[in-house]
Amino acid sequence: MNLKDMLSSHMAQASLYNAQEPEMSSFLPQQDEVGPELLADEATPLQDVYYLPTLLTAIQRELIDATLHIFSQDLKTQIRAKNTRNSIESLLDQPEKESNGFGSHSLMFNNISLLFGQLTLIDSHPSLLVDHFIPKKLLLSEINSRLVSLSGKFQLFNRIVDSLIDGTDTGGFHLLVIAQSIKELELIESIIIGKQLYYENLSCSKLYTDTQEPPQPSKGSKGSLSVYLITSSQLYNHYMKFPSAVEFNLIFSFDMKLDVTNPSIQLLKSRSTSQLPIAIPVPLYSVSHLSLQIPEPKTELTLSNNDATNPVFKWKLQVLDTLVMNRESLLDTQRLDKDFFLKVYGRKMERFQKWAQRGVVETQIAKLMEPFDDSLTLRFSTEQVAKKLELEYPSLKKEEGEGVSDYSSFRMQLVSSISLKIDKMTLRLKDLWEDKLIHERTKESKRQLQYDADEDSISQNYLKLRKLNDQAIASEKKRSKAESDHSKNQERKDEVEYKLKTLQEIASKPTTPDNLRDQETIITKLKEELDNVSAEFTKLDEDNELVRQKYQASSATAVQLSSVLAKLSSQHAEIEAKLNGPGMTSLPSLIKKDTLLSMEVELNRVKKNTQFLDAFYKEKLEKLTKERQKILEASSSGSNSRPTNRISRGSTPL
Repeated sequence: MNLKDMLSSHMAQASLYNAQEPEMSSFLPQQDEVGPELLADEATPLQDVYYLPTLLTAIQRELIDATLHIFSQDLKTQIRAKNTRNSIESLLDQPEKESNGFGSHSLMFNNISLLFGQLTLIDSHPSLLVDHFIPKKLLLSEINSRLVSLSGKFQLFNRIVDSLIDGTDTGGFHLLVIAQSIKELELIESIIIGKQLYYENLSCSKLYTDTQEPPQPSKGSKGSLSVYLITSSQLYNHYMKFPSAVEFNLIFSFDMKLDVTNPSIQLLKSRSTSQLPIAIPVPLYSVSHLSLQIPEPKTELTLSNNDATNPVFKWKLQVLDTLVMNRESLLDTQRLDKDFFLKVYGRKMERFQKWAQRGVVETQIAKLMEPFDDSLTLRFSTEQVAKKLELEYPSLKKEEGEGVSDYSSFRMQLVSSISLKIDKMTLRLKDLWEDKLIHERTKESKRQLQYDADEDSISQNYLKLRKLNDQAIASEKKRSKAESDHSKNQERKDEVEYKLKTLQEIASKPTTPDNLRDQETIITKLKEELDNVSAEFTKLDEDNELVRQKYQASSATAVQLSSVLAKLSSQHAEIEAKLNGPGMTSLPSLIKKDTLLSMEVELNRVKKNTQFLDAFYKEKLEKLTKERQKILEASSSGSNSRPTNRISRGSTPL
């Protein structure tokens, strides 16, 4: 199977134009207007499958637009064929007249299938357009951010992996990642290498081989993330023997056409104690997105792909026409790019984390695609598609190619288109360099010179301002002092004026002898009172001196007692520390241990004494026994009738 045949088999779920005009050409969908309600009965939601919206990157948008431009002639030919085949005479034309150029059935079908397949590859990752495998060293040396920045699916997957690493609960999280091909699987592996996770590649050898073992989270520790990589064909045909302890929490599929009814997937679901959700990333306003809105019709296996009545071929045309009608949404980078993941998935993907950990209702994730589905243009006529193609995709110039005849010509035209865009960008950058950039640099230089002059002026004025500020501070101090002196002088003036007024009033009153006598009497009483107060003050002063001496004496005693109290308190604290310290807890055991040691020493001493006495008594007893035996032997050597030398039966002294 060559690459073109492989690409022709890349088909997402969709439906077909319904027949309304029997006189139209069999190449085209037989209807003038397309609407989602025509296929509502065929679209059946899959259980536990959740579609996660993501964005197309800038390079993906440009490649999709360039690919549509290259194949725009084929789409225009389909529209023209529908508009020109409305007469009865056209139905009687010989089939041989349609065997040349773009009228060829086989060429048309192959081109549409090739276009659809290439757009599907671009939706996943632009690197998949390369025919050969990317060398492992190149993948390992590639910067992670650069690989992620090329694909919207990979951006979403990278954010999900990072959020699961940071937010995985105790017990670990097991993620099964399904890719469409080995090349795509290696790209996925290249972006997770270096992250704090454990992974296994079940379809091919790892890009980087190590001896890492599956993590075993300890009790109370943060959970770990384990990722298992596999292709959909490998999963369908050869069920892998996963470790018995592995219970998957989530399946993340890069394959839009994942067969969830496959026995391998059903077996994985049966091993899970809870529901095993399947998450599929969907780039917005792409072929994959439109394939969900226009479900693919089921066809018989015997039906040829090159048959004009093939519903899949008509479905592909319908999806491509819808893609053309939604070109503005596809290329609109201002509406969605800013804070897209923050608005859809929350801060640090918290909505996805809650859903992955079964913290929220699944319907919240299932409804993420609804706002974007509602913004799609699904109702249009073939005339609108034709106008859109003529307006957005004018005919290719000679240097851009004259149409696609096979896979090689498409690749050549794609490379040429990309080269032309690069040349235009280079010329644009050159123009900016020669015109605007130099002008802006000159303008910026003048601005910097003005800034320098202003800074010099500011520095000079700052010195003057600082000097004036010092003078103002000195003047303020002088003013404050003058105001203070003025207020004091004013108080003195008021006091003197009051005294003067009082004296004038007294002097103005007439003086009589009675008044003088009264005043003398008052003065005498005041003197007596003054003497009494003076005597009392003297007595109080003496008492105060005595009390002061007593206080000093008692203070010295209190100081001595305080020092003694402080010393006793420190000693008490030391004793308390010793009593409450670790030594007191071990003191009974130490006493017991010391007692045991002393008793063991005493026991050993007693044992040694006992051994000595036993040996001593045994030696003496043996000696006496031998002597007695000798005496018995000596006494028995005489007459046997009546022995004369009898041994005394008395006690034998030691």
